[in-house]
Amino acid sequence: MATIKNPTPKIVYNEHNHERYPPGEPSKRAFAYFVSIGGRFVYALLIRLLILKFVLSMSTSKDVLALVSIEADLSSIEPGTTVTVKWRGKPIFIRH
Repeated sequence: MATIKNPTPKIVYNEHNHERYPPGEPSKRAFAYFVSIGGRFVYALLIRLLILKFVLSMSTSKDVLALVSIEADLSSIEPGTTVTVKWRGKPIFIRH
C-alpha cells in the first residue's frame, strides 16, 4: 500500500505470468471487431428508438381520431339501397 501512496522509479512491473499483446495483435482482433460491432448495433437500436418515439409523438391521439367524420356522396344512392364505404380499412354501411 505504501508503494501506491509514494511511487518511486524502483517499482518494476512483474511480467511473469502476464503476457502483453502489441496493438493490432491478430489473436485479439476478433474480440475488438465484436466489441465495435456490438457497440454500433446498440447505438443503431437507440437511434431507431429515438426516431420512432419522435415520429409516433407527432401522430394524432385516439380521442382526436374518434371525433373525425367521413364525407360520402349520398346523391347517387337510391332510396332503399345500402352502400358500403371503406373508412380506415373498415366497412361503413350507409342505408338511404
